[in-house]
Parts: sequence; structure tokens; C-alpha cells
Amino acid sequence: MKPKSVEIYPIYICDCGNRHSESLDYVKRVGKILCGCGNLLELDYIETFNVSPVYKSAKKKSQSKKNTYRKKPETDYEDLQLAPIEEELEAKQNANIGHSTSCLIGKSELEKSIQFLVSLGWKKGESKKKVMSVAKQWSIQNNENVAASNFNEFANYLFFNH
Repeated sequence: MKPKSVEIYPIYICDCGNRHSESLDYVKRVGKILCGCGNLLELDYIETFNVSPVYKSAKKKSQSKKNTYRKKPETDYEDLQLAPIEEELEAKQNANIGHSTSCLIGKSELEKSIQFLVSLGWKKGESKKKVMSVAKQWSIQNNENVAASNFNEFANYLFFNH
């Protein structure tokens, strides 16, 4: 990318050695600088500066770009018989939760528990994992699975053990 504009500030040096930098607009309008030593510097009017930028040759840039970009090999998922990673992970999670929920906690109780933790500020994914681990602990401790009849007790246990 090339710059759209360049700002130039002329620098004036007083006889005492102090440096003064002013904008072109100030030089055009005021045209004077009062130095700290007491000298009054009268500035010559500057209409414009002719500045030409010098860039590196374009050939070197294009060669370096050619080296940095590599063509990605095209893969055909049908030939490899691979499912997209997201779908595979989601299927595994659903299978694990479905298997676990039938053993430890009913589906409606699971949803209520997840909603309960989400209302307390948990993320939905984290709350699913937490509900499953707490349901396992609760089932071992009470020797029964979470059901509608004992959901309030489980919710208390979940609240105090999250």
C-alpha cells in the first residue's frame, strides 16, 4: 500500500541553537517565531515542497509473494470417506449424552438442570458436562437415578455442588 499524503514540517534553527518545527500553514499565515532567547525569526513563505517517494522495485515484491503463497492440495471428502469434524464431534457428544441420560437422569430433568445452571450464568456446554458429573455423584450417593419425583433434591445438590 502506498501513502495517500505526506506531512512535512520545516525546522528552523535560531542563532542560539534552539530548534523550532512549524507546520506549513503556520509559516504561511504567521511567518514569525519568537525564540526563547528573545530573537524574532522571520520565516520565508513556503508555497509547497516537492517530495517524491522512492519505492523498492516491484519485481522483488512479486517474487517474495510467490514464495509465500502455496497452493493448497484439493481433497475430495467422498474419496477419503471422512465426515466433517464438527458433525462427528456433535454426533459423539449426542451419543454420550443420550446414553448417559437414560441411565442417570431423565431427559426433561436434564434439560431443566441445564437451564438452571444457564440461569446462574453458566455456558450451555459447560452446564451439560457439570449436570452429568453431578448426576453421577448424586446417583452413587443416593443409590437412585434422577427422576421427576426427586428432582428438587437433585437441584439442591446441584446448586450446592456446582
